[in-house]
Amino acid sequence: MRKIISVALAAALVLCLSPPTYAAGETNARTDVSFIYTPAQPSYFVTASVEKLNGNQNRLTITITELYPDGTENVITETFLIPNNSAGTYEVGGYSVYVDTKGNIQVRQCEVVGKPGGNEKPPTEAFINAANAQFISIAETAKNSKVWALTFKVTLTYPNGTTEVKTYSINLGGNNANLSGKYKFEDGHDLAGYTLVYDIAGNGSNVKTFRIE
Repeated sequence: MRKIISVALAAALVLCLSPPTYAAGETNARTDVSFIYTPAQPSYFVTASVEKLNGNQNRLTITITELYPDGTENVITETFLIPNNSAGTYEVGGYSVYVDTKGNIQVRQCEVVGKPGGNEKPPTEAFINAANAQFISIAETAKNSKVWALTFKVTLTYPNGTTEVKTYSINLGGNNANLSGKYKFEDGHDLAGYTLVYDIAGNGSNVKTFRIE
């Protein structure tokens, strides 16, 4: 699981996740997100699995694992008797979960769709999963300033599965463009909680290390 990143967001934001579509034949589906936390609410992932019973009924098990900022977990599990090849919405703890099953024990989709008893779905894109840092350039901000502007791209993946490539620039101190080290992004930045690891030589012609972790 991608490491947890922390950003101070408004407590009113409701955490969310949106589903991938699972390949046919997969028998135990899990939806994961990479997290940041609001002050008062947990992040979570949801899993669903199906057990074949006699006749045309199956046993559906849905588990939600809530992850809190202090590192504690709360696991909520419910089981339901369902017809074969069925899809529906099930209330599990404080969540409404949609599950689509096929071929007895295949789980094609599972996602949290809202609060129990209603159709309200949490707002989207409360989280950012950062990956694939790509070096663009390094240049001195002014002659003899010894401050170098490092420009790069990062792919951001949101909970609904969409991706966005954004360009960033940070200033680094050094006698020349041969720079190496780590740069930790602070709260309030898109990449808060992530660290850029870099090892650059030859005015950017030799990028030995460049990654987000």
